[in-house]
Amino acid sequence: MKNSVLSSIFLIATFVALLSTITIIPCQAQWMELENMPTVAGAIDPVVFDGKVYVFGGKLDEINSSDTVWVFDPEAGWAFGGKMPDSLEAIVTEEWNGKIYLFGGHSHPDFIFRKEVMTYDPAIWVFDTVGLMPTAKAWFASVVFDTKIYLMGGNDDFGETKAVDIFDPANGSWTVGPSLPTAKGALLADTLGGKIYVTGGGVAGVAFNTVEIYDPNAGWQTSPALLNQSRGFHACKTVDGKLFVMGGTVSFSETFINDVEYFDPSLGEWVEFDALNYARRELGAAVLGGDLYVFGGGIGPFGNATFLDKVEKYQVVNASHEASLFFDNKLRSFPNPFSGQTTIAYQLAQASSVKLSIYDAYNRLIRTLSSERQVAGEHTVIFNGSDLPKGVYLVVLELGGSQRFNTRMVIQ
Repeated sequence: MKNSVLSSIFLIATFVALLSTITIIPCQAQWMELENMPTVAGAIDPVVFDGKVYVFGGKLDEINSSDTVWVFDPEAGWAFGGKMPDSLEAIVTEEWNGKIYLFGGHSHPDFIFRKEVMTYDPAIWVFDTVGLMPTAKAWFASVVFDTKIYLMGGNDDFGETKAVDIFDPANGSWTVGPSLPTAKGALLADTLGGKIYVTGGGVAGVAFNTVEIYDPNAGWQTSPALLNQSRGFHACKTVDGKLFVMGGTVSFSETFINDVEYFDPSLGEWVEFDALNYARRELGAAVLGGDLYVFGGGIGPFGNATFLDKVEKYQVVNASHEASLFFDNKLRSFPNPFSGQTTIAYQLAQASSVKLSIYDAYNRLIRTLSSERQVAGEHTVIFNGSDLPKGVYLVVLELGGSQRFNTRMVIQ
């Protein structure tokens, strides 16, 4: 009898220990698994350009990083996009005015912080070095804000920093912005409601649950609404007027999570959301239409991690809602066809960050007509195309960085 009880206790203890090694996946998870990436990749910052997601380099393991560009088309899957000049991880990327910009990063196996600023031309797979950052660093956050690119925080040769460097792509110049309230690395950021939100990050291996908000009229403030979960090396994207944070690590040692939450400005608080199918840190994220995607990432202790090729998607805005938004926007031009000039009109149901651009038939950016926050209501822009060849052009309206609509016009 005594042996039987001891055996039972041993079996129960073994079962509990086994459970502790398993990542629990919610039974009702709404995240959809998609085709895997062509290779594993961690420490990536995907960028959206012309309806596709571009992934540059990233960690293959703790010693080797990649020099390959992979391109994800939701309709066609993955394709090769060329080679970078060097193997890099933790590069920060932004699309601005029809170009993809790449900043800094970390190179392996020499473990050196980088300061190059590069542009990438998706049409011909060509990289050009167009400048240098004020400081070589990685693990920082970036956003496009008020026609400029803000680079915030991160890690350099001296540790975590609170520096904010502002890059003007129009002339390649740098200015020093107001510093973050706290020095930290592994932070992520996006814009929401005409402000910059910096989420999480940490110092000396400890992640924060704090959020800093930059208002150009008031400077930096620490938000009273804290994240439900401390996290660093996570992902952060705005979709449908809400700010989502996904995955990451609670401490910079072995803990990695699949938790997801979003900030609802109408409630002024963070709301728990459906968890990812795979716990991961150093993951990348992107928004196409109303869909939120996550890519790659890693699990396990730093210095001995395993990296993933997993891709997941969540439809935040359903297709019928997107269709109604498109109808409500009434994006149009008149006269059309035209010669000389035409009027482009659209309607905003609510205040939003707006980017209005003209592309040619080869998806090359011709002109950006507006890039600003606009109030609700009817808006019109006069477009003069007298200097352009005859042909078909595309008017593209981007709202809040997460919704994209277009209509065709003909110059005759």
